[in-house]
Amino acid sequence: MDLRIEADNLRRFVLNFPPEPDLTSVRGIAGSVGIGASQQPLVLFPIPLDAYCTPDVIVETFIEGVPLNEWVKQQTDADAAADAAAAAAADGSRSGGTGTGTGTGTGGTGGSGDGSSGGGSAEVRHKLCNRGIDAFLQMVFHDNFVHGDLHPGNILVTPQGALAFIDAGIALTYTETEHQIMVDVISQFLQYDGRKAAEVLLRSAPYAHDPEGFKASIEQMVRTATDENNFFERVGDYYAQICSAA
Repeated sequence: MDLRIEADNLRRFVLNFPPEPDLTSVRGIAGSVGIGASQQPLVLFPIPLDAYCTPDVIVETFIEGVPLNEWVKQQTDADAAADAAAAAAADGSRSGGTGTGTGTGTGGTGGSGDGSSGGGSAEVRHKLCNRGIDAFLQMVFHDNFVHGDLHPGNILVTPQGALAFIDAGIALTYTETEHQIMVDVISQFLQYDGRKAAEVLLRSAPYAHDPEGFKASIEQMVRTATDENNFFERVGDYYAQICSAA
């Protein structure tokens, strides 16, 4: 494998996702996760250092961050800890009288005010998820240049709360016909119509061994994704499910 291909992919992704002039007003996420509104792209990519890239070696800028699934676990663990602390505070308030209740209540308010409570971190997760979906849709609908390996291990959350995609060795560009199929399928997913999405896929690939089973599987996948409200966190799982259903 020629690693200069990955370097070329990264350069193109960096150009496709330049810094946005006013991220706060466009998506409302900057203030809640510490992102600089006038400096941050929708999603970050490592920048290849051309002088050190060869067919066998790629050197790129380092992006500090944790994998998306690990970050989500940290957030949900923090939610659980905050909920447990709130429950303990409520119990102490009931058993300790008015004075103790007032002191404990102030501490609880402080926890929710800095975003460490369940509601605060859930909002951050939701906004970051929307940001990732925006990036994916831009790649598909606008750029026709798609990161081909977006499993959670290749999606990082930086300490500043930015989203980063890494490992861009696989990037996909579609023909006009293929691109239209992608647009049609994703449009049906956005309307939560898994059966119609499956029908579009079957028209382009009529060799499926069990068309009705395929439709039912994709319909169930979309229903699950809708109920769980975490599509971007599990995009790799859903991709694998589509392949398995075919």
